[in-house]
Amino acid sequence: MNTNRNWAGAAISLLLFAIAFGAPVIAQSSKNIPHVAAASIRQNADDKEKDQDNKDRDRDQGQACCLRTATGQPGWTLVSAPPGVHTPHAPVILTPPNPGYAPALPGSAWVGPTAGSGLDDLPVGDYVYEFKFCLCHEKKQRQQPILSLLFFSDNPTVSVALNGGPSLISPTPSVSFASPPGPFPVVFPGSVAPHGVGIFRPCPEINTLAITVNNEGGPTGLDAILNISGAAASADGDCDCKD
Repeated sequence: MNTNRNWAGAAISLLLFAIAFGAPVIAQSSKNIPHVAAASIRQNADDKEKDQDNKDRDRDQGQACCLRTATGQPGWTLVSAPPGVHTPHAPVILTPPNPGYAPALPGSAWVGPTAGSGLDDLPVGDYVYEFKFCLCHEKKQRQQPILSLLFFSDNPTVSVALNGGPSLISPTPSVSFASPPGPFPVVFPGSVAPHGVGIFRPCPEINTLAITVNNEGGPTGLDAILNISGAAASADGDCDCKD
């Protein structure tokens, strides 16, 4: 009987010890579980956000280094025209274009010296449209820049020149505004040199594409889309070569 009592007392003592000391430990461990889980969730969320930021940055840099523009968008300038036509100024979207013109290329618009120059009689002679751009920083360039142009014009486009160099095309036919014979493609995979004429100029030098359209009488206009890999539009005539 005494032995049983001793075992019973020992068992009760162990039970009380477990209740007194084990319960707080279990409770403390239970409190830690949600904190650990929450920290893990936050870390995973932070990692995903960083991954997305990196993807967005890479995407933005890629977009910034592939210039896509078209007539009717900002950045184009009519820099020269026959006497009687004010220059320089941004070309004006023709409203409406001449009914004989081919439909504007995707994302572009027919432009001219005035909104009515698709229908009005304008002075005979050359109209020069320019677009200025910068090559991307060397760290962002993965290949030699390539210029790709597609256009219609009224009347012939007599030259497409890069940085004052020789024309990249032969003069187009007089009926260059119809489809067919247009649109006319230009592809120029050029080299880069600090002071080259007719080739790309590295940042921070400005590059200028000039399209000269000859008006043989009556209306005049230009419709074009331009893509240049490894390039970006210039900002206020300057090239930002940081990074």
